Amino acid sequence: MPLSLNDLAGVAKLAWRIQNVGSSKYNSAPREFTEFLGDVETLAKTLDAVHLASQPSGVGSAKVDLDSDFVQSTIKQANETLENCRKLIAHNEHFKKSKDGYVVNIVWVLTIAEHVRQQQDRIQVCFHRANFILQRTAEDNALRNQEVMQEDARADHETTHRLLRNLQPANPDDREIEHSSLTLLSADIAECFVRSYSAVPSNTTPTISQRLDAIRAFYDGSTLTFKAEEPVLTCPPPVQYLNLLKCIWLLDHIKSDAGFSSYCRGPFNAAYVRSLERKVEFEAQRFLHLQNPLERVSDKQLLKQDEAAFNVNFWDPIEVPTPGPLEANGGEVLLMTAALRARDQTSVEEIRVFGVAEGRLRLARATTKSNQPQIVGTTVHEREIDSRKAFLSPLYAMELDAAPSMIWKPTTSDQTVQELSFTTLKDAYRFQELVTAFGVACDEPAFVGARRKTGILDGQGKTIAHKGRVQIWMHRSRSVAAATRPVDPGSPSDGSQMTRSSTGSGAPTNVSSGTWTETEFRSKNQFTTIRSGDGGAFLHEPVPGQIIILTEVDDQKRVVAIPVNEHTRLAPDKCRCSSKNSQCPEVIVESSKSKIKIRTSRVRSLNEGWNIAVFGQPTHQDLTQTEEESVKYVSLQFESVAARKNFAEAAERACNIIRNRVDAYHRDLKETKKTTLYTSP
Repeated sequence: MPLSLNDLAGVAKLAWRIQNVGSSKYNSAPREFTEFLGDVETLAKTLDAVHLASQPSGVGSAKVDLDSDFVQSTIKQANETLENCRKLIAHNEHFKKSKDGYVVNIVWVLTIAEHVRQQQDRIQVCFHRANFILQRTAEDNALRNQEVMQEDARADHETTHRLLRNLQPANPDDREIEHSSLTLLSADIAECFVRSYSAVPSNTTPTISQRLDAIRAFYDGSTLTFKAEEPVLTCPPPVQYLNLLKCIWLLDHIKSDAGFSSYCRGPFNAAYVRSLERKVEFEAQRFLHLQNPLERVSDKQLLKQDEAAFNVNFWDPIEVPTPGPLEANGGEVLLMTAALRARDQTSVEEIRVFGVAEGRLRLARATTKSNQPQIVGTTVHEREIDSRKAFLSPLYAMELDAAPSMIWKPTTSDQTVQELSFTTLKDAYRFQELVTAFGVACDEPAFVGARRKTGILDGQGKTIAHKGRVQIWMHRSRSVAAATRPVDPGSPSDGSQMTRSSTGSGAPTNVSSGTWTETEFRSKNQFTTIRSGDGGAFLHEPVPGQIIILTEVDDQKRVVAIPVNEHTRLAPDKCRCSSKNSQCPEVIVESSKSKIKIRTSRVRSLNEGWNIAVFGQPTHQDLTQTEEESVKYVSLQFESVAARKNFAEAAERACNIIRNRVDAYHRDLKETKKTTLYTSP
């Protein structure tokens, strides 16, 4: 339902307050809203004058002269303000940095721009109605002025009075009504309209404003353009005549509404109703004149029309459903829907993951009894977690024959441990992505073991992993604000394509078919991200990728993390891969600049939980549970040459992606060298 002009002014004030209390330093926004608010209030006062000018003069009432030029200039000025709002949105769609390196329009882009868009849509409806009211008034004033100017040389008081009296019949608003338009509406036709209106569900009853807009639409499709051409064409088409009868019936129906009086208290609403009523009444008088009336369409001919021709429900039903626990509520974003392994054969389970805010997720787990279809309803268990503090254990890494499972434990306020058993490995990967912000770019279960060497004299080195599986994780955005855009996972913008080796336990080729959420403000290089901090915004250095080894040593589960940064590379010259016709199943990982810092996490018990996000969050509370050591290089052994090739290709792609991100980051630093730029610690 469109807002009245007074409501629009309130919306503008509300948006202005939001902008003022926000952290944005965009100084032009308050000025723009002040101008917009002033134009709206001026237009409201002008329409009040239109309403007063359209009232018939009576005893004790003063006729108000209406300056149509002023009205049109007011509408033009307000339209120019709307155009300025449009330019304002376009100008601030992307982030801007101040001299100090702060991003100054984050709040504007995320909140205020949407308010301006809503105001544009709503006020344009008001302008449409205002022009509808003013159109006839402007035409009449122009006609009167033209006639008066032609007679100006010999005009006196009597001549002017005669001209104005002669011009009055040309104005349908001032023509005397000979018969009520309701006389055109028979009881049979009215009954058809009542049946059509009664078909509207009680919970979607149209508002008065919607019914008035329906009258306007039916009026435009009525007998306005019909002209009798005897003896061939004497009466209008039945559809046009029915539209006129619909207008008459709807007007009478609206007047009987209990809220009609309060609706007309607003000057703008009253003027709109009065204009519609006059226009419909004038059109009906063409069939009611005592002299040369138009021929009516008979009821017998009208009743031959299809039932759809009597439909008066021109409006769209208003439905304001309350979001359920399985639907996004407010600013939430649906990130994932996946089926879970049912606890028994009598039920079906699924989980939906909603993004609430940055780092916060709402999990809705639904259970439906499949053997009781007559029972309507689903049991839903909800839980909100902080993904930066949640513990997550990928059981699929340890139990290859079992269903892909996750164990997660929320924040300290809720220590409940739950296991999520997915039906596909793809869904397990996607859930892991949402919690840890790392996507699985490669998963190779044909893994034999890993050794690390601290130097040339280290001999065969030390075994750090035996059996298990090895993966490559790439960091992606975790933010979930309102302006999310799905990205085709088959062709991600930064080239970090999600792949998996062709060997192993039948996991899908695209292990992350879900959509990424992209809400960080990106530079024109499309790799560097700028995110707001306590004191402003910071240019963040790209987060390194990870080579993750999920293994078990001495009956103790371990996670070994090898960073993939701009210095990480593969060294085929240190193994047999460089020789001709080599069947080497080994991959050597080293650093071109310094030693590799590997981290190992030992897991005592799954019920205690352990956090796989710790490798991407250096300040995480679980850092004390991780051992770190510097090594010269790491040797990874695979079961076959094919497995080694698949992993090596994925590792090379990951290294190239990280190098591209780091290069873009340094280009951004170089471009902002004239300003003070804050970088992430």
